[in-house]
Amino acid sequence: MWISHSNFNTISGNIANETSRGISLDSSADNNFSGNIVAFNSVSGFYECRACRRNLIFNNYANNSLNADINTVDTTWNIEKTPGTNIVGGPFLGGNFWAKPRGNGFSQTATDRDKDGIADSAYTGDLQNVTDYLPLVSVSNPEKPIPILPVANFSTNVTGGYAPLSVQFTDLSQNAISWRWDFESDGNIDSTDQNPVHTYTIQGNHTVNLIAGNENVTDSKTQEIIVQEAQNEEKILPFVDFSANPMSGYAPLSVQFTDLSKNATSRNWDFGDGTNSTEQNPMHTYSAPGTYTVNLTVSNANDSTSKLSTINVLQPSVYAYITNMGSNSVSVIDTSTNTVTATINAGHYPLGVVIAPDGTKAYVANAEGTVSIIDTSINNVIGTVEVGGYPYGIAISPDGKKVYVACDEGSNNGYIYVIDTSTNTVTAAVPVGDTHLGVAVTPNGTKVYVTNYFSDNISIIDTATNNVIGTVNIGDFPVAVAVNPDGKNVYVANTNYPLEGGGRFTGTVSVIDTTTNNVTAVVEVGASPSGIAVNPTGTKVYVANYVSNNISVINTATNNVTASVNLGIRPYGVAVSPDGSKVYVTNQGSNNVSVIDTATNNVIDTVNVGNSPVAFGQFIGEKSVAPVSNFSGNIMQVVPELTEADNGRRVNFKYGEIFYLILREKPGTSYALQLKLSNGLTILSEKSVLINPPAYFEVPGGVMGVDHIWKIKANSEGNKQIKGTYIQPLTRNVAETYTVYLKIGDGGSSGGRGGGGSGGGSTEPARNVDVKELSQVRVVSGNPVKFDFPKNATCVVYVSFDAKKTAGKTTTIAEQLKAKSTLTSNLSSGEVYKYFNLWVGNAGFATEKNIENPVVCFKVEKSWLEDKNIDQNSITLNRYSDKKWSELPIKLLREDSKYLYFTADTPGFTYFAITGKPVENEAGIEMKPETSTAELDQNITTSEIEQSQKPEQGNLTGSHESKEGNLTSMPEFKTLYAIICLFIAYAGRKRKN
Repeated sequence: MWISHSNFNTISGNIANETSRGISLDSSADNNFSGNIVAFNSVSGFYECRACRRNLIFNNYANNSLNADINTVDTTWNIEKTPGTNIVGGPFLGGNFWAKPRGNGFSQTATDRDKDGIADSAYTGDLQNVTDYLPLVSVSNPEKPIPILPVANFSTNVTGGYAPLSVQFTDLSQNAISWRWDFESDGNIDSTDQNPVHTYTIQGNHTVNLIAGNENVTDSKTQEIIVQEAQNEEKILPFVDFSANPMSGYAPLSVQFTDLSKNATSRNWDFGDGTNSTEQNPMHTYSAPGTYTVNLTVSNANDSTSKLSTINVLQPSVYAYITNMGSNSVSVIDTSTNTVTATINAGHYPLGVVIAPDGTKAYVANAEGTVSIIDTSINNVIGTVEVGGYPYGIAISPDGKKVYVACDEGSNNGYIYVIDTSTNTVTAAVPVGDTHLGVAVTPNGTKVYVTNYFSDNISIIDTATNNVIGTVNIGDFPVAVAVNPDGKNVYVANTNYPLEGGGRFTGTVSVIDTTTNNVTAVVEVGASPSGIAVNPTGTKVYVANYVSNNISVINTATNNVTASVNLGIRPYGVAVSPDGSKVYVTNQGSNNVSVIDTATNNVIDTVNVGNSPVAFGQFIGEKSVAPVSNFSGNIMQVVPELTEADNGRRVNFKYGEIFYLILREKPGTSYALQLKLSNGLTILSEKSVLINPPAYFEVPGGVMGVDHIWKIKANSEGNKQIKGTYIQPLTRNVAETYTVYLKIGDGGSSGGRGGGGSGGGSTEPARNVDVKELSQVRVVSGNPVKFDFPKNATCVVYVSFDAKKTAGKTTTIAEQLKAKSTLTSNLSSGEVYKYFNLWVGNAGFATEKNIENPVVCFKVEKSWLEDKNIDQNSITLNRYSDKKWSELPIKLLREDSKYLYFTADTPGFTYFAITGKPVENEAGIEMKPETSTAELDQNITTSEIEQSQKPEQGNLTGSHESKEGNLTSMPEFKTLYAIICLFIAYAGRKRKN
């Protein structure tokens, strides 16, 4: 019962039971409530808002867990003691009867020494603002006993059928002594039997109403009975129905159809793609993207009928992952739009890259000696595997179980490292030739081909035994290798091949027959070929020529160059799209990617990426999967590098974080380098990488520079410092000194690192995630977007916004946490119901540039409000951004028997907490403290640290301060050999004659 803005009313003789609030007063005054039964309500019996005034409430029966939630001070709860029978049969009127469903209410336990039906003491309520000076109690021989309330309920043997339809009604009511049934929805009582049978002869929807009662009150329940038109028993018609699972997905899509029809003797399925079936429950595979209308027709001797349904087969998104050697990053290109949709921080000098066959991961070889593992659904580095020195080429087995990495260890030694992708650990190291660069796996996964640059040959590895089973001598300085899709031929790009009469060098491609391991053809291409790729049909080979700035197109049937396409400066990596319609080539010298139409051999687009793109390997793959969860492996954190330019810079790091410190020894100097660390910083490893090596042909001579790389762990909190000193060995004079100050703490951010964001996948440590749920929809510009979470795994019901930009199929992750996020500060007040995080799309997508009007819908259990004594009006959604919590305005959307549902307009999607404030307790009652996350913070793993190092994006605008280190200050690599020599100059080997 809800009374709003209503005054001077007398409200008596009502029953307000089994709702949320029995009698609720909103801005009402001078009303008189008496003789009412208010019982078994989930939130409270009586409720008054702050604007209520001078209401009189007496002689009522209240039996609720919380009888009165009163927010005003001038309500009167009793009249003077007056002779007369009260609501529970006592001899005097006064106050109210205050009971509890468990039998422990005030009036059920209070004393009454004079037996007048009035308690010996006043009732002061469960909360505040209630003082009943004359509360009622039970009497020994009441004239009117405490009311027992009936609860109406019944069941039926059927809920519908054909006329005439007989229905058996079974009474399930409680505390009832009379039953009145209305079967025809006309207000007339058709039966007073407890368990009647009624026959419906007329077609239609009939609402049955049972009124169950006793001497105190009545209760009712309704149910609908659906009666269909009578059928001719001699003519039974077929009924058609079916289900399909799944009804949408990526091609090729296998769909299981299940026939749910009745009275059918035959059936015919039309799958909408020109194929049919007469099976009852067929499985059908759609090979091409499109929208297909499925028609099932069922028949019997009397008739036939059909049902239509739609199957949506989607085209998997195709993305190119471009390693930017000069930016220490990976650019992600959506090939449908040829735009960069994400930039991922990788390791130091990322070179080779390969995409897993199922599109779930990208593997990046970093010259520092690691392989970064990227989850392509969220475009984040989820792990790093340490391999040998200077990895370059990288390939993956057709089943995605093994990754092969070509690493040069120096001193004429080289190995192929084998990574088990299920555990992300190195399981084998296969010794091969001198300075190997390219690596490729056969389509059946049985062999690996490796180019040995200084050995002028390729090694063949048996993947079953990880042994070298053959060597093929080919042209000078082989760099890249690719295998034809049918596995019959291997194509090897050779860098140097002298023309007759001397002059500049051109390049060749050696064609190897995999059956005999013999070179069957040599094709001249452009100058200094670097990358090579074969199209999906095996009819064309594309060779990127680094010095001649073009790509050669080879016809594999004739082994002749049929076209040459001019590109940007210093083309390096090359890959073909899965459908063979486009070729993507990285231009290292112009910092972009050329897109070639294979039908016309014309450049149709150019995409700007990071500094010095290489992308050596098969860098294009299809992506149509959910994020990798519960990843475990050999994890370490890669952070922006620090150089002498950071003299005096203060940087914040997490306790337990592993990071790299990179110091550059300038070319042309002979300084020794010393490094001093504060206590609490531990060096885990150390290595040196050559920079700007001399180019053999364009710039004879030259000097080396060196990057010294330390892997350091912050293993205690507080202020730290790293002091670097360059010392000239001859004079021992200090040549240059700098100091980097560090603050080691619980995860504060600086320089654009750390904090929450508006997308790009979860940054929450896995050990703090209680449960998560994913939702995927297509985001189209100009349309409203709603991500529903139908599994009800978390407290998030849905997320919605209006799209300003088309993003295609987009994933939103809702994470419900075990405790406060380890990436946020503590909340200052309120009882916490749930902490949760929301991640929408790729990093940087959910900004005000791309979306507007974002909304979060969440739910709160009513039992939590009752257990914690929470004021419903105090429920608040808190959002963490810019290193502080802020409260968002919420609206009550609806409620059911278990939950209250709220919506909130939010500036962006990040870290959230739902809180409420208890109604003020009596003095001396201590509230429980908020759950501590100290243990979570102290035991955080390096994998979780890596996930937390993302740019903070506060509101929708966000900010991201990009730092490419000091690589941008390096002299430009003059030729392909600048990269190759990175692997050979350090070993001090002389150039081969």
